[in-house]
Amino acid sequence: MLSRLLTAHPWHGIAPGDPASSITVYVEIVPTDTVKYELDKESGHLRVDRPQLYSSQPPSLYG
Repeated sequence: MLSRLLTAHPWHGIAPGDPASSITVYVEIVPTDTVKYELDKESGHLRVDRPQLYSSQPPSLYG
């Protein structure tokens, strides 16, 4: 049981992509999120794509 508490997360230690200017990332979207974010490819920043009225009713399966 103690070994489960001390085990590193599987994503721990993942190297950045090649070339070094690209970075591997994971974005977690949970069912309770009421805002959907997208990557703006022109600026490289995350932006609000669309707010949702209810977190339990997403527009479609996402992820």
